[in-house]
Amino acid sequence: MSIATAQEAVAALDSPEPRYVGAFLLPKDYEKNSIKKVRELGEINDDLGRMVARQIFMTDGLEYTVKSFNPHSRSTDIAVTMTVPWLTEPAGYNTHMALALAKLGFPVDLISAERNLELKPHIGKSAHNQLKINELTAMRHNRDPGKLIVTGVSRAAMIGLLLTALAKEDGREVVYGDYVVPCYPKGLTVGNLGKHALMPMSELKTIRHILDFPFRTLQHYPNTFSVKPKRWVNHLAAMPELTSGIAGEAVRFMPPDTHGHLTAFRGDVMSQGENWQELFAKFPNMEVELINGGAHLSCASPQAMKSWKSRFHKLGEYLDQ
Repeated sequence: MSIATAQEAVAALDSPEPRYVGAFLLPKDYEKNSIKKVRELGEINDDLGRMVARQIFMTDGLEYTVKSFNPHSRSTDIAVTMTVPWLTEPAGYNTHMALALAKLGFPVDLISAERNLELKPHIGKSAHNQLKINELTAMRHNRDPGKLIVTGVSRAAMIGLLLTALAKEDGREVVYGDYVVPCYPKGLTVGNLGKHALMPMSELKTIRHILDFPFRTLQHYPNTFSVKPKRWVNHLAAMPELTSGIAGEAVRFMPPDTHGHLTAFRGDVMSQGENWQELFAKFPNMEVELINGGAHLSCASPQAMKSWKSRFHKLGEYLDQ
């Protein structure tokens, strides 16, 4: 290799452009992946609005179930896009979050994890496909075609970070992102594996806070978790990708003027809140909130939900001006 070629290679590694590089944020040529077929699954109309369910098929064979919530009274035409945490379905807790946003006047897309058997998942693909689904629903439901809002918990927050990094390349603007306990800004290694030993005890302590929800809310939460074997195969296959550190690496591809909020708990060894603070140190419009105590499941506590809804209430008021 010549000196000039070596210098070019080093420069390419140091530069965050282009975004579609190798197998990092998105595999080569994957930006061409698009929606192949849409199957309408039905809709529900009530006093709040209209919910439309669809099955989305991508050209590469990936499939998603999408619930689009369309409130009768909108605070904005900019839709919120969110997918689901690891091990979960677009039901229970996740539907509770989507409905909370719809009640604030936000159009919302709640997107499942991949429905087909996927033994080598790539969350960059998930983020890209989420963008494509948002394009479709913007057209179908008369939403803003160029702007979107991103939110999500855990796996969904990680995909949301990659989506934010990819959006500009796709000709879109993420006007606000709310990322709740995204995991592993730095990858899981043998060196930091020992910190996970006490994780089960810390997570168990958070359950009592989740039980503070009213029974009418809690009775729907068991539907949150996946039960079909194929979906569990997909969830387990996703573990190496989710613990790889790709979500943290995605930060350097995000626009430096990104507006948003990231929540982490000091007792959550997976979220590594101090690392997120370091990564976003030069993002003046990103707030990283590191809450004392807690654990990963603290994201589902009434207090965490209240804070999340409060941020969106303020956002809705701002966008409605």
